[in-house]
Amino acid sequence: MSIRDFKGERILIWPSYFLGESRKFGRRFPKGSKPSLEEIVSICKNLGLDPEELRDKQYPRSRKIKGVIAVRKVQSKRNTLKLIFDAIKKERK
Repeated sequence: MSIRDFKGERILIWPSYFLGESRKFGRRFPKGSKPSLEEIVSICKNLGLDPEELRDKQYPRSRKIKGVIAVRKVQSKRNTLKLIFDAIKKERK
């Protein structure tokens, strides 16, 4: 399945948004959270985002981290990422 098949229906959540070495390599949130791919998938399930995991894909700027999660589009990508990040912080406390 191609990533282009999700256009308009789903949002792609790359683990590099949380795990990237720097913002240059895709990180969008402060360092320190470092959730695993499985943790992100479980949080998306808890939020009702219907996650679909694709392990064979790689983030273009950071070839070290493999996998991507496609979630149902309910809000903008930015708001969805913030929702996931807040859930990660809440779960860890």
